[in-house]
Amino acid sequence: MKATNLLYAAGGGLVVLFITTYVLVLNSPASIEVPKPIKSQLNFDPILPSQKSFEIGSITYTLDASSFRYDKEAGILTYLLLVNQRKLTITQQAYPEILVYDKLVGAMHQYGEVPVKLGRVALTRPENLKGKQTAVLSTFNGSSGVLIFISPETDLAKDQWRQLFNNLRVHNE
Repeated sequence: MKATNLLYAAGGGLVVLFITTYVLVLNSPASIEVPKPIKSQLNFDPILPSQKSFEIGSITYTLDASSFRYDKEAGILTYLLLVNQRKLTITQQAYPEILVYDKLVGAMHQYGEVPVKLGRVALTRPENLKGKQTAVLSTFNGSSGVLIFISPETDLAKDQWRQLFNNLRVHNE
């Protein structure tokens, strides 16, 4: 094989490698990682967005990766999602052993419910948050699970809640 043919073949291989890298890495959704110092302290698998940024209709959801906080004493993970530049505060913890979920959401003034992939989301307006809308989900399976609360700066419609929760997943990697 002539030297020019070898260079051409090698160049073609580089083009294929570049295109494959672009398609598989750069063009794929960015994965979410809980910061290692926080992840090592968790005693539950957190529920996170499936991507760092995603769109549902005309609404863009973006994870604020710098917002992860963990209160070790309370066992509560908190992070923010930006929704068209408005904040959604997400807090979660391991499901408490003695909690009765129905009593909890009743005490939080549940006014609605939304079925999602992870279960049923209770829409509430707790007095201690001055009636501010808060969504609550439990993934408790009889032995373990996560209790998650999401509070938006402005109210979301039931369909927006459904779409948001259907873009969350249990992060157990």
